Amino acid sequence: MSLAHLQRRYLADEAPDFIDDDIDQHNSGSRRANISRVVYYDPEREDPLTLTIARELLSSSRSPYRTIRFEALTETDLRLWSPFRNRADEKSYMMAGHSQGLDTLMPGVWPDKPAKRARGRREYHLAIEQSVDALQKMVCVAEASFLAAERLGRGRPRPQWSRMQAQEFLAPVCGRQSGIRGCDDPGAIIPLIRKDELLVGCESVMPGDMVYPAWPMTPNTALMRGRSGISAWFRLSRPALDKRMKAELGEPGKYFGQEFDAHAATIWLCQIVMGMRIATEEMWRSLSEERFLEGEHVRFISQSNQALKNKLGLPKNTQIAQQKWDLTRRMLVAFFGGVLPPRGNGRSAVCDSAEQLARWLGLLRRSGAAIIGLEISQAFQTLVDGNLADDPFWMDVNDLLAAMLPQQAWQDMSEAIYLVGTRKCESVNVRYKYMEPDEEPISVLNSTGRQLEITGPFLMLPLSVADYWTEQARSLTERGLYAA
Repeated sequence: MSLAHLQRRYLADEAPDFIDDDIDQHNSGSRRANISRVVYYDPEREDPLTLTIARELLSSSRSPYRTIRFEALTETDLRLWSPFRNRADEKSYMMAGHSQGLDTLMPGVWPDKPAKRARGRREYHLAIEQSVDALQKMVCVAEASFLAAERLGRGRPRPQWSRMQAQEFLAPVCGRQSGIRGCDDPGAIIPLIRKDELLVGCESVMPGDMVYPAWPMTPNTALMRGRSGISAWFRLSRPALDKRMKAELGEPGKYFGQEFDAHAATIWLCQIVMGMRIATEEMWRSLSEERFLEGEHVRFISQSNQALKNKLGLPKNTQIAQQKWDLTRRMLVAFFGGVLPPRGNGRSAVCDSAEQLARWLGLLRRSGAAIIGLEISQAFQTLVDGNLADDPFWMDVNDLLAAMLPQQAWQDMSEAIYLVGTRKCESVNVRYKYMEPDEEPISVLNSTGRQLEITGPFLMLPLSVADYWTEQARSLTERGLYAA
């Protein structure tokens, strides 16, 4: 018996009062009558767990007016959002395959005491672990790019900031000063502000400045933790990563089909890291402190702006900035493995599909293997059929998607997606191999349409706006990504 039929068949026979979704029919005047219960279950383990879940519900539920709602929740879902208070609850759920959520209240009933988490060190949900891990790996890529650009620039005109030590340069990128010679306040958080169009670190925040809350790390910590497991994340050891960065940035015409300045690539990657820090902090805030029922889902009350100011040591009249998460920014966070809170009002199937496809392409390039199933095929088709003509970021989205795979691969990718979408084959296995110096970017879809082999570069660069990033790299002072 599947959980999809659980309410109609099992619970309907044993406890019909559990089934009614309309709370008005149970309006007995009792506050308890407004309580609902959510049961989360892993659909991949659905059938053998059905009876166990039903029995637990029947034994633990006391009120005939309680409403029960079943929601599928996979481990993949937990990497994007969590209904649980902490990581321990998540682990318990993954072991059991199901869990009752917190008792929640129906819309319009405010809880007397919202469920609070114990204060103290930051609680790592699976989604936060995923985001921090991706962030630390990208710091390693930014460092490798900085070192490659420095070596390639020797004996040539180059920006003054490229003469900094790598960890000194990365301090405002990572957000915390520690272990860097000359610091007066080791461990101090470096607030993040926007100057013109770049995110930069600011040592002296002035009243009225707009500060972006961002996950802080020291370069030492980010690099040390990022390097552990980097081979599993990128399929490259640390020496191999350095070698590949020097090769790809040294001959961009060969790897990317056009020129791209090595110093510009470093600034681009650092901006990615800083944006992912903002996303990680926002995700942590969305999963922290207190929760309550909002509509049909449990949501969390974030820290107050004043609490953030206190944590950053900012003046009271400092303004806390809100990052505008347009579609291209969300796609970049997803592509590089980061996590953002789910979209709120105004979400659309087209935008969700673009974000889903970006996440899938990033995973393909990092891990070297992915499967085009019906879900990815439908996401691609939704994106193709969607109307983003009035969206000011449409061309950015188009260019960004194009940059996520070598140009030679998109025709075969489209054909593979078509084959799955039209049910001509159930799925297509896709392999992504980093090209060697004696190779060229290629793509081969085999005769059966079930295997797609792509050979391409390691880096993903914003090729359509190469000149813009070159100009940004040249405009920085000798202090790099510190506000002047």
